[in-house]
Amino acid sequence: MSHQELSLQWEGRSERNTVCARYRVLSGGPIGLRIRPFVSFRRHDQAPTTQCAGPFALSVERGRHEIRLAGSPLTLRVALQPGPTVFTTDEHEYLEHVHRIDRNRGDDFLETVFSPGWLRARASLEQPACFVASTHAWEHLEFDASSVFDAEEHRLQKLIAGSHVGNDAVAARLVAAADQFVVMPGSRFDCIATCCACDAKTR
Repeated sequence: MSHQELSLQWEGRSERNTVCARYRVLSGGPIGLRIRPFVSFRRHDQAPTTQCAGPFALSVERGRHEIRLAGSPLTLRVALQPGPTVFTTDEHEYLEHVHRIDRNRGDDFLETVFSPGWLRARASLEQPACFVASTHAWEHLEFDASSVFDAEEHRLQKLIAGSHVGNDAVAARLVAAADQFVVMPGSRFDCIATCCACDAKTR
């Protein structure tokens, strides 16, 4: 049996209420994936809760998948790149989903979440699969999600090179880790410009 290795990366787009996940095969043959999105409804600064937010509804039109909460004007749009993709309806509600990072921090970590089903994806050495979720209109999702990760990797490489840590791998990792916590206003214009350029190129 051949060895297969898969990596998962998460990235939020600067100044956009959008998150991207990239599934990339590092070794071995192509891998089939079932990507199941889970949703809840609360403010970013609110703690997770096991109280159900209310009924969610899924709508699909011409390959576009939207999830709505009854009584709320917000719409979560989800997509998979490259498309088109197959979505299988398979509703599940988990009453005590565990947020592992919150649990490790000693914070509230149980939450009721809902999943309308799952998307079928295929990732290979040549072609990663990218999942995108956003509350923005569909025209703002017309970008190459993989380029977002490439732009972030390039930005981190420039940051580490400018920190003069040399060949110290541990110091380089500490610089990258510190960058996740300390973000000065206006310090990521190059990343924002790259993302905007990706948008303009794909339209």
